[in-house]
Amino acid sequence: MRLRTFCLLLIILGLTLDTSAQRRKKKAVPKRRTTQTKAKARKTTLQRSSSKDTLLKGATIEILQSYKPEVKNTPKPEFATNLPPVDTTTPRLDYDVPQQSLSYTYSSTPLRPLALGNDSVENTFANYVKLGGGNLSTLYLDAGIGSFNSYNYETNLNVHHLSQAGNIEFQKTSLSSIDADGTLHRDGHAVHASIDALRNQFHHYGYDHDVFSYDKEAVRKTYYGMRVGADLKNEDKGFEGLDYHPSISMSVYGTPHNTVFGATERSFNLAVPVSYEVDTTLTALMGVNLGIAGFNDAFIQQSNNYFQLTPGVRYTKGNISGNAGLYPTVGKGGIFYVLPDIEARFGIGQSQYTFNTGWKSQLRQNTFEQLSTINPYMWDSYTVKQTRSDEIFGGVQGNVGNHISFGGRLSWWKHHNMPLFINDTLSDEKRFLVVYDRVTAMALQANVRYQVANTFSVGLSGTWTSYSARTFDKAWHMPGVQLKGDVMVKPLPQLVVTGYLSVLDELYALTKGDQVAKLNTIADIGAGAEYS
Repeated sequence: MRLRTFCLLLIILGLTLDTSAQRRKKKAVPKRRTTQTKAKARKTTLQRSSSKDTLLKGATIEILQSYKPEVKNTPKPEFATNLPPVDTTTPRLDYDVPQQSLSYTYSSTPLRPLALGNDSVENTFANYVKLGGGNLSTLYLDAGIGSFNSYNYETNLNVHHLSQAGNIEFQKTSLSSIDADGTLHRDGHAVHASIDALRNQFHHYGYDHDVFSYDKEAVRKTYYGMRVGADLKNEDKGFEGLDYHPSISMSVYGTPHNTVFGATERSFNLAVPVSYEVDTTLTALMGVNLGIAGFNDAFIQQSNNYFQLTPGVRYTKGNISGNAGLYPTVGKGGIFYVLPDIEARFGIGQSQYTFNTGWKSQLRQNTFEQLSTINPYMWDSYTVKQTRSDEIFGGVQGNVGNHISFGGRLSWWKHHNMPLFINDTLSDEKRFLVVYDRVTAMALQANVRYQVANTFSVGLSGTWTSYSARTFDKAWHMPGVQLKGDVMVKPLPQLVVTGYLSVLDELYALTKGDQVAKLNTIADIGAGAEYS
């Protein structure tokens, strides 16, 4: 009995020591447990407790756990650089271009003595009178009235007169004209109308005065003319984006009195040019031109008409610009032409040099007014033929510094039915006959000018032409050399001093016996001063 009791106490004491050892071990090494581990530990402990409770009632079991709170790390921002948005707006560039003096080369000046042209210089004063006199019994008058104007209209009235007389008997001219025009601005349009009248008197003095003798009435020749015209131009954006400038004119011109034949010419002209800007670089062009002229003298009547369409385009971008067109034209007698009008211009980088090349054709009616303006000593009766002229050219224009400008042009010409003037060798040679020939020519034009603002300017220009006629030996009375120099000095704001020198050479004429004669060199020098 005592032995059984002693063994039972030993067993209970061993169980007690084992439980204490496990408790001390758990306290010495605490472990970090997750939620799943904690749950599993609780379950295991409970199971053990349950199993031990069956063996040992009243035993206490403690469960210890360690928890350390942690703050979640804030994510570090990542910075990425981005380019600024692309600017697609068109920049507006302002340029400061120094003052330049450009000199342009034009066609040859008509051969006519002491010709009076319209003054294209803008009048400084609204109303003015200019009187002048000089050698060769020169009397000069130029007067204008421009004070009749308002904010929406302006008018101008000009009177011109120039008369001169040389040392040869009947070597005298008298040129007079009156011009009136007005412009009305309304509804984005400019309506312009004009009326011009002229009276130009000449005398056939080019005969041998030792052989022939005439009175004044026999050699006097007076031209009368009157022209009425009107045109319309859009000043704002036109209809459907079109720009237009139609014009119409009617005229009568001739020598109805004091002449052998008493020639009269009536003409009607209509022009309707239209353009449309497709974009900033391309413009479409279209136009209609109509010319009707009727010439008659005491014996014959002749018509001189043409009809023309002018389709084309104009291109401009950067340093490149140009235009191209092919103009179908129906001329006198129903003859059909296709007239090209092609030109290209190229600028060299940032330089001031521009090169151009092209092919231009035109049809000239050769009206009585056109031919008599070139040579007023022609016969009143002539055969009307129209002239087609073709020019293939290349040229350059530019500036050197701020004061020097220059230009040059090399051309090849071909004229079909070019009008030439030959002396009437069957009579006293005081009149000229109009003949036609096919003429080709090579021409070189050059000009240079030095200008300082509006105070000083000096320029020199020249044209050298080599003609080759098909039927005749020479291109009669067409100058092969044309030179011109001019100078302008403005020492005071009110004082302008000018001078010029003009030279014509390489002129040939046909004399009696069909002999070719080279005419003397023609030189004209003049100077003037004007104080306002």
